[in-house]
Amino acid sequence: MNAALSRRVPDAHISGWLLRSYIPEGTELIAGSITDHQLGPAVMAGIGGVFTEAYKDVSFRLVPLMKSDALEMLEELRGQAILNGLRGAEPLDREVLADFFVTFSCLMSENPEIEECDLNPLICRASSIMIADARVKLKES
Repeated sequence: MNAALSRRVPDAHISGWLLRSYIPEGTELIAGSITDHQLGPAVMAGIGGVFTEAYKDVSFRLVPLMKSDALEMLEELRGQAILNGLRGAEPLDREVLADFFVTFSCLMSENPEIEECDLNPLICRASSIMIADARVKLKES
């Protein structure tokens, strides 16, 4: 890669390469968190990717979450057809999704220095979840 780039851009300064594994297509969801100064951290679940802003189909709960809370959040989403396998896609395993949101809730609970966190998109397949992009904002000290 260095040789090919050097031939095309001789003056390029190469300080390293970032390689990542290929993430296959799947259903895009979002996980997020915010911290309210009075109520504390809250976790968000929703339909993700480019559809987050278009549909605004999200649900919030205060941290910490129990699995029943996470399952309720998923049930509140209007995009049930997406979760159930729209247009031939595999249905998503609600138990796996709920476990993910409980774990995410624990991350927020155990790390009070995190003010906001957005995981979007989550690439979900039947029973697997991959985080394609993440943004974390720490509290100012």
